[in-house]
Amino acid sequence: MIVDVDWSQLEVIMLQVETQDRCLRDELNNGIDLHCALTADVYHVPYKLVHDAVKAGDAEWTKRRKVMKAGRFAMQYGAGAKKISEQTGFSLEEAGNFIKTYYAKYPLIEAWNINIKSHVLASAKPTGMLDKDGEVVYKGQYIGPNGRRYVFTGTKNKWGKLSFPPTKLQNYPIQGLASDFVKMMRSKVNKDIYQYTYGVPEKVLHINTVHDSIMYDCADEDAAKYVVDSITNVYSKAKHYLSEMVFSKRDVTVPFNYSIKTTKNWS
Repeated sequence: MIVDVDWSQLEVIMLQVETQDRCLRDELNNGIDLHCALTADVYHVPYKLVHDAVKAGDAEWTKRRKVMKAGRFAMQYGAGAKKISEQTGFSLEEAGNFIKTYYAKYPLIEAWNINIKSHVLASAKPTGMLDKDGEVVYKGQYIGPNGRRYVFTGTKNKWGKLSFPPTKLQNYPIQGLASDFVKMMRSKVNKDIYQYTYGVPEKVLHINTVHDSIMYDCADEDAAKYVVDSITNVYSKAKHYLSEMVFSKRDVTVPFNYSIKTTKNWS
C-alpha cells in the first residue's frame, strides 16, 4: 500500500502566519472560499451570491472565480499589473484596480511586502560582480521568522535606484517557511513511526516528499493503517509545532487541513 498525505492551501496558511493579516485569518477560520470572496469584492456583490452561483454551476460566475484565483496567486507570487493582465485577461486598468482591491482587503499583506523590500534594501551591499549588462550586482537579505536567511540579488535601474525582483521577495520567504514546515512535520511523523520495534515499522518506508505531500510505501494494509494513525497523531499538533518553529513572534491561529490517501499502485 502507498500512503500519501498532502497539506491543503499550505502556502496561503504560511502567508497568513507571516503577515498576520486579520481578514485572511478570519476567512480561513470561517471556511470561506477565498476565490469567491475576492470575486465578490471585485464585482461589489455579496459573497453568498457568488458562492451559491459557483456551487450551482453558473458558468459566468465560475469563470470569474477562476480568473480571480489566477489573479490571487499572481499577487502572492509578486506579479505586477502587466503580468496579472496577461494571466487574467484584464486590461491594465482592470489589473490595477484588482491590485488595489486585493490590498484593501488584505492590508497587512501589503505592509509585509513593503517590510520585506525595506529589509532587503537596508541590508544591500555591492558584491563587486557585474551582471550580463555590466551593472553592479548587489546582495540584500531577509531573515524569516524561523531563522532562515534569504539572500536576494539586484541591480540599479535606469533611474539609479536599487531594485530587487518582487517575484522573489514576496514568494521565497513564504515557500521557504512552508518547505521548512513540511520537512519538520515529516521528521516528526518518521520519529513517531519508527519509535516502536514490534514489527510494523520494518514494513514501512518513507519514499518521497513532493512539495506539500509526503509518501510512504507499506508492506500491507496493517502497516498502512499504522502510518495513517501516526500521521493523524502528528498532524493534529500542527499549530503547536509551527509555533515552536517560528521563534519570531507570530500567532498561529488558522486551521491546518490535509488529506490522506491510500492506494495499492501509482495508477
